[in-house]
Amino acid sequence: MGLGRSFQRTNIFPRLTVFENIQAAFLAHRGRGRNFWSRSERFYREETNALLLSIGIERQAKSEAGALSYGNQKQIELGLALASEPRVLLLDEPTAGMSASETHETMRLLERIAAEHGLTLLFTEHDMGVVFGIGFVPEDRRIFAELTVYENLLVGSRAAGRAGRWTIPAVSELFPVLRERRDQRGGYLSGGEQQMLTIARTLLGNPELLLLDEPSEGLAPLIVELLRQKIAELKAEGVTILLAEQAAEVAFSLADRVYALEKGTVRFEGPARQLSEDKALRDRLLAL
Repeated sequence: MGLGRSFQRTNIFPRLTVFENIQAAFLAHRGRGRNFWSRSERFYREETNALLLSIGIERQAKSEAGALSYGNQKQIELGLALASEPRVLLLDEPTAGMSASETHETMRLLERIAAEHGLTLLFTEHDMGVVFGIGFVPEDRRIFAELTVYENLLVGSRAAGRAGRWTIPAVSELFPVLRERRDQRGGYLSGGEQQMLTIARTLLGNPELLLLDEPSEGLAPLIVELLRQKIAELKAEGVTILLAEQAAEVAFSLADRVYALEKGTVRFEGPARQLSEDKALRDRLLAL
């Protein structure tokens, strides 16, 4: 069927070398050919070396597989799956148990491998940020109150699964107040400053989609306007944003398309300008 798969728990031969693991997978998939009298270790050496190079683990070829790091073992398992020359690769939580840096490297490797081999990838994954590149900014902010502003950002940076435009210097440029409050504990920031810190920390994951849950909730009008301007800057830079917002004027000023919800039911769907300029419709839907 052209299917290959990896497992949530690594399923490798721990006492064999990395090279022997991959070579064994080729032997299992292709067999020993016509010469049954040749020793098995002579088979598929070129293919094995090429695959080790492709998955970035050629330097560990002679190392015992069970002695390597968890991330390296997951690379070996990927190699075992690729040796079966699949068209569809099933991945069962490929980043489970990995550090942030290992997660980042694994996702980049999978993207490259899929492109090089023309593979379709099918994920089972709990971390939606890994699968979809989603960054979520919750209504209640959820900063680390006892950590400084810089430490909060450092946590976001280390947890990032994707490389990209947003770094600590970049988010500090977007929100200069964070640079000014660098050594202040998060719990001592104003509500608006905490909201900016939460957005900045989320951006450090370099998401493809940014979910903002009522970012203006509980903030003074001047702070709401400042935050609206910053969100507009993000939009202008090409960040895709899904905004849940009860302040209609804020939403209208930022959105290209709007959905008006009532008790979980979509009452209106269409261009933001259409709803913004139709007062009768606004009064009926939004009670403005």
